[in-house]
Amino acid sequence: MKKYRRLLILILTLTVLIVGSVTTKTYAAGNNSSIFIQSFNATPSVVTGMVVALNPKDTTTVLPLTSQTINNMLGVVVPLNDSTIVLTPQTATASQILVANSGHYELLVSNQNGSIEKGDYITMSSLPGIGMKADTSQPKIIGKATSNFGKGSDSLETVTLKNNNGSTTDVSVGLISADVYLGSNPFYQNNLSSIPGFLSRVADTITNKPISPVRIYLSTFVLLMALLITGIILYSTVRNSIVAFGRNPLARKNIIIGMVQTTTIALIILIAGVFAVYLILNLQL
Repeated sequence: MKKYRRLLILILTLTVLIVGSVTTKTYAAGNNSSIFIQSFNATPSVVTGMVVALNPKDTTTVLPLTSQTINNMLGVVVPLNDSTIVLTPQTATASQILVANSGHYELLVSNQNGSIEKGDYITMSSLPGIGMKADTSQPKIIGKATSNFGKGSDSLETVTLKNNNGSTTDVSVGLISADVYLGSNPFYQNNLSSIPGFLSRVADTITNKPISPVRIYLSTFVLLMALLITGIILYSTVRNSIVAFGRNPLARKNIIIGMVQTTTIALIILIAGVFAVYLILNLQL
């Protein structure tokens, strides 16, 4: 039992250090991820619900985001009367808009890549400032849908797009509610080639947000180590208890007490491992 107690103390110490470090980073990251609303100048073509980026020639002006400039995403245009905190003075001019860097807002989308359902990731479409359903071919996303849009949905406008083969397609544009943020697409084909599909799906289900391959592999390693240590302890406990009972049947009570103690230790290790995995996956960077 002494060796198990020493092992438990060592594992618990390491777990406390790891969990404490991860929790501290999570808290710090959470405090630095505040949602800011800023006012900018824009042309009349920039409307509420559009995703925008800064104009490289004038940092007081924003332009509709495109698939080519998606890495420069600034945020989504929000209604003027929805703002509670504005970082720059607001004036009542038609050319001024408010932009939120992230959060839950209405987002302009199209059905260019098919109907959008709740939980789908959103990326930029061919229409500047307007999103569409993401698939495995886009490395970046601009958010995640929390409502549906497709056939039968209320459409604000119908736009005709010209395809590469010269044909045209009519797409509908409308508003959905979405969690807006710039992130990596967890189903991007390059990621899928390096991460097994079931791991990517499990991580997405647990966190409900994109997760980097490094964090997925790290959490998998921690979980496997916790399972391995737990399995070794349980196997040794059962084996040693059977041997001890065979040698001394009268010590049955002490043997059972020892089994309960070591099994409790194994369960604590497993729970600590699962908790550490959860923190790793949900760490905000």
